[in-house]
Amino acid sequence: YVVLLGNGDGTFRKLPNQSVAMENIIAADVDGDGVLDLVGGNGIINFLHGNGDGTFSAAVITQTDTFVDGIATADLNGDGRLDLALSTENGLHVLFGNGNGTFQKAVKYGSGYLNSVIATDLNEDGHPDVAAAQAGGTAICVLLNNGDGTLGPQKEYGLVTSGWDIMAADFNRDGHVDLAITDSEYLSILAGRGDGSFQKAAKYGDNLGGAGGSRIAVGSFERNHLPDVAAAGSGVAKLLIQ
Repeated sequence: YVVLLGNGDGTFRKLPNQSVAMENIIAADVDGDGVLDLVGGNGIINFLHGNGDGTFSAAVITQTDTFVDGIATADLNGDGRLDLALSTENGLHVLFGNGNGTFQKAVKYGSGYLNSVIATDLNEDGHPDVAAAQAGGTAICVLLNNGDGTLGPQKEYGLVTSGWDIMAADFNRDGHVDLAITDSEYLSILAGRGDGSFQKAAKYGDNLGGAGGSRIAVGSFERNHLPDVAAAGSGVAKLLIQ
């Protein structure tokens, strides 16, 4: 993995390459010391403790029994410690955090090959839920939190083709969380109803990423406080403005 530290002017300086091979890296304060750590996965989960100066300690490894395609962090069981939600080639896996960079044995939910995952409150009950983009099918999978970190049945919402990346924001400004998903061609927006269910996908854009898929970022790029979407795929980058 490579770390690039910001100079404060939009430029970055690169730290020496590290020898830990990781995909789908996220930054979060997993051990609760106020400093960002790194978590990344492939066939295993690597936790790297942040030293507070842009460097990281040696990886602490948690074994998984499947390939990890996406990682999200949230306190799913309400114990004050960050947990992991993993999208894998074999459904969704949840690993409760011990608060020190180690994690308990994975609990598996649902089925199918899942590309990416988010954890956020979808039904407005104060508990983070989980949504994942389905790679092997044409749907978004939503699993609602029962309030104790266990998840309810997997509910699916249709897409045009296989989902690649997923983000959440209130795109239509109705106070409810919506979902933005890229597939191999389009951006789809599923408007949330506030109860964990979603309306039929509305399709936007064209040829976002081709066969290579597309990754997205959400932000207000025009300073109008409306969430826009930036999408990047195989040789393609597009900005969809509200």
